[in-house]
Amino acid sequence: MIKLKGIILRLNWECQFCIVSIKLDYNDSAWKSLATIITYISELLTTSQEECGADRVVKMVADIANFLPALMTAQKSRDLCCVADVIENDVISCIGRIGEDVVGINQGTLAVGRMLFEYNKVGDVVLSYQEDDGLHSLTGRLHPFMDAVQYFYEYREAFKTNYALAGGCMIYDALAIMRLQLDTKVYIIEENKDVIKALKELFDIEDYISSGRITFVSENALKEVAEFIRRQALLVKPSSIISAASEELKYAYSQYRMIQLSHKEEGYLLYKNYHENCIESEWKHISENENAFWGKKVYFVAGGPSLGKCFDLLRDRDKDETSILCVGTSAGKLLKEFINPDFVIISDPLPTMEKQLAQPFDYDKTSLIYACSAYGGAVKKFAGEKYVVFQKDFDMAENVAKQHGLPLHETGGSVSTLALDILLNSGAKEIICLGLDLAYTGNQMHVSGGDDINDADENVKMEMVRSVDGDCVPTVQNLNSYRKWIEKRMQRYQGDIKVINLSDGAFIEGMENVPTECANSI
Repeated sequence: MIKLKGIILRLNWECQFCIVSIKLDYNDSAWKSLATIITYISELLTTSQEECGADRVVKMVADIANFLPALMTAQKSRDLCCVADVIENDVISCIGRIGEDVVGINQGTLAVGRMLFEYNKVGDVVLSYQEDDGLHSLTGRLHPFMDAVQYFYEYREAFKTNYALAGGCMIYDALAIMRLQLDTKVYIIEENKDVIKALKELFDIEDYISSGRITFVSENALKEVAEFIRRQALLVKPSSIISAASEELKYAYSQYRMIQLSHKEEGYLLYKNYHENCIESEWKHISENENAFWGKKVYFVAGGPSLGKCFDLLRDRDKDETSILCVGTSAGKLLKEFINPDFVIISDPLPTMEKQLAQPFDYDKTSLIYACSAYGGAVKKFAGEKYVVFQKDFDMAENVAKQHGLPLHETGGSVSTLALDILLNSGAKEIICLGLDLAYTGNQMHVSGGDDINDADENVKMEMVRSVDGDCVPTVQNLNSYRKWIEKRMQRYQGDIKVINLSDGAFIEGMENVPTECANSI
């Protein structure tokens, strides 16, 4: 029944495609898809008479007869809402019964390393991954093709004809692209050649491969990923990070996905804030303040738990030879300790930035550094000197920086990573990071008094990493990803600025790591 199984699978996928097209208001695609569905139903009935016994054919015909009149009526009346209802409630469930009861699709499980391939009741191959803490789904178990179609509708770009997919786990996304965009080419980055072999055996993709529309990339994967990121052609899902064959790929995928999600979820705010900060308002770039950090010892103040042990160091500093740059979340705490930061930095596009800057600053002493897409309302209300910076991977920022010959900064996903990148390019003599724990030191999330809720949530998944004192300290995924970003940034740093991590939190490769008990020695 190989031919019949293929028809059932194609019919199932076409139904899923049609539903998504209707829901997203792609009406022309939906009507064409409906015509294809009816053709597949006809092929299903014809082929079943060739490959099935009479009792199975009778059962199949009776099942199809329950929904076909309603589907034809909806087509005739041009009622797409009704079409969607019939397909979603009746047709797909009928296909499931045919696949399970009539054809009897059940072909067991294939394990390739930690990746598992198994069939659902209509013959879709669903993927999962065995990790130490349990089994993780890499695709949906019921309608993986529908999930992929919806995902690509969300992320596709009008004039892009090449995409790279992060891992063989995105095979359904490749098939969705084949269905949605004629002549578009897809590169599937998969280091495990056994996984590639399994995908070629389990999915009908031979024609796409021979025509050059699907290509597997297994050699020099990290280099290829970097190139696709540069071209902004890479698509990444959480499953890509889970199933990546190497730690380097996991890290690259997680960092790029962070940027991808930021632009997707906050895209409107990024452009709105840029307009308010750089078009509606006059701006000055941080490079115009030549004395900000040049030749100075700069204390970079983050908000980690270890900061509480460093206030005396900040009070006793030589104010003429040093500068303090603090993140917005730490500003209020410094002021309560009667420490005036020279600069406070914000980068978040959300309105919560107003609360961070709603502090009794001495505006003669404290200036603001803000990413061009930081929340415009907060920037506008700040009454002191203000300096903008432009970030990489944001098209408006890249355009204006190029126009004015200004540098672009890597954001790394957080305000602390952005601040560090700025300081590494500032001409400072020395950078001393305070409160850059990147861990839940002492089971605390922030410096005491820096936030209303401070105890680490015991239900949050944590991992242990090396601490500054040589022991271990608990951290969470996002903080650990920032640590890894900083370490890679330090590896690429070619300057001679001395960088110290004064903390009881996570050990950061590339910095001089000093526990807070030795603060007086630096």
